[in-house]
Parts: sequence; C-alpha cells; structure tokens
Amino acid sequence: IDKLNNLNEAQKAAAKAAIEQASSLAEVSTASDKATNLDSSMGDLKKASIDSESIKNNVEYVNASADKQKAFDDAMKAASDVLNGKQADYKTVLDLIISLSNAKDNLDGAKKFNNSKQVAKVVIDNLANLNDAQKVTAKKEIDSATQENAITTAVNKAKNLDDLMIKLHAAIEVAAQTRVTVRYLNASPELREAYDKVVKLSKEVVTKNGNDANANDIQLLLQALETAQNALNGKEIVTPDSSQNNQTDSNSDSKLENKTANPSKATATAKNKVST
Repeated sequence: IDKLNNLNEAQKAAAKAAIEQASSLAEVSTASDKATNLDSSMGDLKKASIDSESIKNNVEYVNASADKQKAFDDAMKAASDVLNGKQADYKTVLDLIISLSNAKDNLDGAKKFNNSKQVAKVVIDNLANLNDAQKVTAKKEIDSATQENAITTAVNKAKNLDDLMIKLHAAIEVAAQTRVTVRYLNASPELREAYDKVVKLSKEVVTKNGNDANANDIQLLLQALETAQNALNGKEIVTPDSSQNNQTDSNSDSKLENKTANPSKATATAKNKVST
C-alpha cells in the first residue's frame, strides 16, 4: 500500500484498515486489488487535472460562457480536493474523471472565439478603401489570433490603414489638379518626373488589385507626394509680346475706369464737341 504513490494519505489509511480487517487471504487479496485499482484511477485523475489546468489560459476557457466556466471550475476543485488528501473511493474518483472531462468538453470559448473572428472579418470586408491584398493580410492576422484582444488589435490596425488610404485617395486627387497647373507644367523635367513617379506608385496601391501596402508604406507615400509637390518650381513665362499686350490692355482698362469713375466730365466733353 505504501508503494502506491497515487493514493493520498486518507486512501492509504483506508486500504490498510481494510487489509487489517480481512479475515482470510482472499479478503486481503481483494482489499489489495481495490487499492491497486484506486491507485490507477487516481493516476488518471491526476493526469486529467493537469491537462485541464492548462486550458484555463486558452480561449476554450477564457472566452467561455460564465456558467460553463463555473461548471469547469467546480469539477477542477472537486478533483483537486481528492488529489490533495480528501478521502474518495474508486467509484467517486471515476465520477470525478468523467465530470471533469464533460466540463472540459462543454466549454464553448473556442466556438465564441471563432464567431468573433467571423464578425471581425465582416468588418474588414466593409472597409471600402482597402484593396484586396490589404484585406487578405488583415484577415490572416485575425485567423492567427489566439486571444480576443488580438482580434481587436487586428481590426483597429485595419481601420487605421483604411483611414490612411482615404488620405492617399485625396492626395491623388490633388495631384490630378496639380498636373494641369503652371507650377507643374513649367517645372523642371526632373521634378515633374519625380512627382509623376510617386503619383504612379500611389495609384498602384489604391486600385482594387493594388499592392499590399501597410500603414508605414502609406505614410511614406503621403510624405513623398507632399515633398515632390512642394518641389515643383514651375512659374508663369512672360514674353515681350504678352507684356506689351498686357500694357495695352491695362491702358484701355485705365481709360475705361476713368470714364466710369467721372461720367459727368465725359458727358460735358461730348456736349462741347457738338456745339463747336
């Protein structure tokens, strides 16, 4: 009995008492066999308890419904009480093993966790400014999540990227307007080329089949667009002819302005010419 290492002290004492009370070799053998079987079942209970304890850090338990968590906790406590010294016979130990197994199987945390992943993927699909490749990457991060907070982090990351993509779309619209201005048209060729290159890279990201650019990539593109646009040095080119025409137009405008500003004088002059 003392060599049956899975028995607690109360069980060993009960086994020894049964042997002491035996009145025949057959009864001694029966008591010894019962102790051996109990020792084996206690080993199974110990293993089941250790395996179940590790689950408490996983989604099966962490995300489980409160009532199912309680049932699991109660089964774990009952097993722990026996493993730590409470007297229990063979049938009681078997019942504890079954109870612990059922409580473990009934945990619905994994199911709830997978539902959370599906909901998160729907959120990703509804982020209209992400391209297909970016959505695939976001969903992969959700699939690889092992905790609920990791799903939340992946969704927030995708939402932030969507906001940056909105800014990139707007910057491309600004670029389209800039390319018809004197600032762009009369800029140095190398500056126009640099600007066009960044605009092209940006357009390759925002299309449905665009590149899988992350938040850092988009921020770099936005900065590059701003830098390239600020570098454009095109100015209005004034020729001598256009300058003279501008001066003539200016004089005409000045005369017209004077007439408009002093209508009584203009009328008096016209009357004098008629009298003469």
